[in-house]
Formats: sequence, structure tokens, C-alpha cells
Amino acid sequence: MKSLPEKPLVFIAGGTGFAPIKALIEQQIQLNNQRKMELYWGLGSANDIYEMDVLSPWITEAPNLNCTIAIDNGELPKMQIGLTYFAGKLADAIRQSKIQLKEADAYIAGSPAMMPGITNTLIELGTVSDDLHIDSFEL
Repeated sequence: MKSLPEKPLVFIAGGTGFAPIKALIEQQIQLNNQRKMELYWGLGSANDIYEMDVLSPWITEAPNLNCTIAIDNGELPKMQIGLTYFAGKLADAIRQSKIQLKEADAYIAGSPAMMPGITNTLIELGTVSDDLHIDSFEL
């Protein structure tokens, strides 16, 4: 199924899966910075966060972009304006959000180990399997 320009976009990154998601978000901001977009980025700890300097400009440039960072272990980092931090698993952060997944295209990048849990969560929450786009990699 082809993505329609008005469909909301959900981007989900596990760890360094943020790199391909970053490219997709940057492209979308250039094409249509008013589009409804959600970013969920799961990390093991706050020490694993990188590229924070790109998130604030994105939020400024794309007013309909919401960013949630799920931290699996340890303390949450100091709050940054426009970001939401979640203590726990990435799938739980997605479950507790209020996003409407039935009409969204979802782009997921991360390790093969995270894919079953994330894809099952998205389908449980209403995402159509044709609207899931997966980039899985091993280190």
C-alpha cells in the first residue's frame, strides 16, 4: 500500500536504528513539515542517547512531530523541551501513548530481536500489516 501525503507517520527506532529513521524524518520535514508524525526511540539507558542536537530543531521545524524516548534501564535524562521520556520498554511506551495507529504508516528500524514485540504491539493497536515498513539489522 502506498503512503498518502495526509496519512500520519509513526517512526520507531531501537538503539542505532535511529540512523535510518533520522533520514526518513529529515526527508519528511523537507517535503511536508506540517504532517502528523510520531517518533518513538527505545534505548537501553540514557547513556545510549546520541544525536540529541537534531531533535530540538525538528520539533521547531515540524510542529506536528512528537518525540518519545523510552529508556529501559536507569534514570531518565534531564527533560528537554518538546521531548517525552518514558521509563521502560519501547513497546510499553507505544501502548501507553494516545496515537491512532489505524490510519498511520509505521516505519521501524532496529535489531531482529525487537521486531516481533514491536510489530505485534502495532498490530494489536490497529496498524494494518501493509502499513508496516521494517528495516532490521544485526550488529
